[in-house]
Amino acid sequence: MRRTASRLPIGEDVRRMPPLNRIAWSVTVGACVVLVVLLLLAGYQGYGAVTFAVGLSAAINLR
Repeated sequence: MRRTASRLPIGEDVRRMPPLNRIAWSVTVGACVVLVVLLLLAGYQGYGAVTFAVGLSAAINLR
């Protein structure tokens, strides 16, 4: 396929967007970090530890 300076072939995108699943896992990790801080400040150490474990498990999927 011949390329011209003004057009890109259909299907080629010059921007690289992260995959949707990576965005979803990043949001999950971020929410868990915020929740851990809030739970620990409120005195809920057990719930904070469980939320930390969930966030850690979600962070593994970002590798």
